[in-house]
Amino acid sequence: MVQHGIEAAIQFTAAWGVWLMAASAVAFFSTLALVPIVLVRLPDDYLLTDRDAGRAPRHPVLRWTWRVLKNLLGAIFVLGGVIMLVTPGQGVLSIVIGLTLLDFPGRKSLERRILGHGRVLRAVNAMRARWNRPPLRTDA
Repeated sequence: MVQHGIEAAIQFTAAWGVWLMAASAVAFFSTLALVPIVLVRLPDDYLLTDRDAGRAPRHPVLRWTWRVLKNLLGAIFVLGGVIMLVTPGQGVLSIVIGLTLLDFPGRKSLERRILGHGRVLRAVNAMRARWNRPPLRTDA
């Protein structure tokens, strides 16, 4: 019985291993490109205000579609960030990006707590400095 399970796992890995590695590589390189873009585009007072960084469309159908797509993308970033905590990639920064895209109560305070952490804030502000953007301001 155990032997059959091991053989099934080996067959699954052989059949899907290349696709799983390709998906992992795409996720890794897309976060390397997207995380800096999003963090650099945030306004420097993002952590001090309750407004969102982006603007939703005015039409109700477009606004609803925008929210669904934005939350779906946010969930993907958070999930990918959690995976990247144990695999190569920018795990914490990907989680932060995902949180900025998700809509849930207490999101802003959680973002402030994560981005306000010394090491994370220094990394984000160093990235922003490379793009000649002012550092993110915090109330601390």
